[in-house]
Amino acid sequence: MRNNVKRKNLPADLFPTERMLAFSDAIMAFAATLLVLGIHIPQAADLAGGKRLIQVALEQWPAYLSFAISFVMMTIIWANHHTMFCHIRKADHVLLLINSLLMMDVVLIPLAAGSLGEYMLMNPQDARMAAFIYGAVLTIGGIPFNMIWWYALRTPGLVVGEKSRKTLAGIGRRFIRGPITYLIATLLALWHVWASLALYVGLIIYFLVPATGIWNSKKTG
Repeated sequence: MRNNVKRKNLPADLFPTERMLAFSDAIMAFAATLLVLGIHIPQAADLAGGKRLIQVALEQWPAYLSFAISFVMMTIIWANHHTMFCHIRKADHVLLLINSLLMMDVVLIPLAAGSLGEYMLMNPQDARMAAFIYGAVLTIGGIPFNMIWWYALRTPGLVVGEKSRKTLAGIGRRFIRGPITYLIATLLALWHVWASLALYVGLIIYFLVPATGIWNSKKTG
């Protein structure tokens, strides 16, 4: 009887998340591939003045650094997106639109990363602005990311699983630290580019640990 009541209370416009996740995976894979376009293939003309190929290639180290940071960042976004949808098994039109906002931000990451790699060693004003734009893209992306989790937990029928609401809320608190720290790193870029990049690396290390793994270890410890 209780199960019948619960089913009657569920919205009728819910649908499986498979197509939305397939679309999201395709967007993220495409955006991750675009990151490599920020790396210039050395041409024969670049070897003028007695330069060697290895020298010209190593001169692009800012582009390599930007690529590495951005690729790992995008991997973390994908992994945590996967973590969310291990619990979110149904979607509605609103969740679909919020997820699309996140994907729109994801495709901007290669542009911001390319700008960062290009201007990192330029005059300080341009370098700081490139780092600021890069951080702004990551910060803005954290908003729809957290909106997905917030909306799903508060909409009947979207979240399916055995984990308690307390545990799910704890995962959400971890997610929300992302845009807050990204914002700090973004503002820090206006003062010092390398301090901002160091904070991004720290965020990478922090978010490489799965959210569910932390809570499971606390439960079993």
